[in-house]
Amino acid sequence: WSLRCKAPKRFHNLVTKTLSRYEQLLSHWQTDSEISRLNAGGIAKPSVELEKLLSHATEFKKHTGGAYDHTLLRQTQAAGFAPPLLTNAHSYDLSGLAKGYVIDQLTQQLHAEGIKDFVIELGGECYASGTQANGSPWPVQIPSPVGGEAFIVHLSNQAIATSGNYHQVASIKDGKITSHLIDPSSGKPNTTPARSVSIIAADCITADAYATAKFINPDLTLPDDYESITLPKIKP
Repeated sequence: WSLRCKAPKRFHNLVTKTLSRYEQLLSHWQTDSEISRLNAGGIAKPSVELEKLLSHATEFKKHTGGAYDHTLLRQTQAAGFAPPLLTNAHSYDLSGLAKGYVIDQLTQQLHAEGIKDFVIELGGECYASGTQANGSPWPVQIPSPVGGEAFIVHLSNQAIATSGNYHQVASIKDGKITSHLIDPSSGKPNTTPARSVSIIAADCITADAYATAKFINPDLTLPDDYESITLPKIKP
């Protein structure tokens, strides 16, 4: 994670404590996290916060026509991108929106601390609040999936999230990458050449979920106030 603002060191504990809390809630890499225990049948009912997130995920699944799907943990495990944890009761995997949700929570906390101008980033998902000291929007880089210069967008009071297939890779064959992104229609990893999709939206949880969905289904229609950026850009 990274935070850019005035005196960012004063918020180090706030950020690390928040991240630790949400790892305990949402990480499928931890056997004792709440979502892992729910998947294994160790608890019968999720907490209020986890239930709210599962409800959000269900709505995203509905509005994206299933391109975003939070019930594919077994398929992700079979592809080798999740630990072989027990999923006897459920197969929930909220990693497609977890970072965005945590960014939104951190944004609220920083605003409550009286900080209005900052950029908070977690694993590539970020929210740009306010402006730089000179009043201009914050420059945010989107790495190129094929190397070379990053693509830069300028944001103010906006979130951006990116979904790509060039970091978590199982194999590459004939220029196509087998990645951690599971195609809900087949239950198998998506296979395409290296690319990424970034979504700019008002909040990061929405940008995060729609970035995953738009990567899976490039023809997905987005709400009017969202912006989609696919890299590498296709030359006309």
